[in-house]
Amino acid sequence: MDVTKDDQIVQEFLVRLKGKYGGRQRREGIHLTDLIYCITKKFWGEQVDFTPPDNAVLLWAIGIGLEEVLLVDDESTNRPEPKTLDGIMVSPDYILKSQGGLGELKSTRISIPKDSLEPKFGWSSGWIQQMKGYCYAYGLTEYHLAVYLVIPAEIRGFMFSFTQQELDDFWAYMIDRRKRLEQSLAQRIAPEPFAYCEAWECRRCAAMTLCEVMKDTGKYIAKESL
Repeated sequence: MDVTKDDQIVQEFLVRLKGKYGGRQRREGIHLTDLIYCITKKFWGEQVDFTPPDNAVLLWAIGIGLEEVLLVDDESTNRPEPKTLDGIMVSPDYILKSQGGLGELKSTRISIPKDSLEPKFGWSSGWIQQMKGYCYAYGLTEYHLAVYLVIPAEIRGFMFSFTQQELDDFWAYMIDRRKRLEQSLAQRIAPEPFAYCEAWECRRCAAMTLCEVMKDTGKYIAKESL
C-alpha cells in the first residue's frame, strides 16, 4: 500500500466550507455579537468582501455543525424567537425544556478541570458578554451554558447569575458601541483600528492589513473624538 498527499480534496472541502461561511456571515442589521467583538472588523466586513482564513472557517464548521446536531430538530419550540432591542439584534440558542430559561451551546478545545466552575484560564469574556446581552434583552438575570469539550468529547453545564446593575451597565456599553459603528457606517470611515478589540482578535484577522494602513494614514474616526 502506498500513501501520498492529496491537496485537491482539502481544497475542495475548504471551497465548500468557505461558500457556506460567507453566506452565514452576511447578515442584515447590527447583532449583539457584532458589538461584543471588534466593531472595526464589522465595519470592514460591510465594505469589503474578504476571503476568510482556513483556520477560521474550520473552527466555524465545528461550531455550526454541533449546533445543527444538538439544537435543530423537527420541533420549533426549542429555539427562542429573535428580537431587536435598542437597534441591537439578539438571538439566543435554546429554550430549556426541563427547567425553563435560556441556554447557549459553545464548543471549545479549552480545558475545564473536573468539578471546576471555570476553565483553567478563566471564562471567555465574549461568552460572558453574550449571556449578559441575552439576559438584558429577555428580562432575565440567569443564563444557562452548555460547553462541548471537543478533545475529551464531554458536555459540561453551568448557570450564570448576574445582578441587574451588571446587565444595565453592559447594555449601555453595547448601545455606545452601536452608535459608534453606525456613525462609521454612515460616514464610510472606519472606527479607530485596534481600539475596539482584544489583541487576540487581530490574529489571523482578514482585515489586519486594512487596519494597519488606516492607522498609519490616520484616516479613521478616533475613539476619543466621540
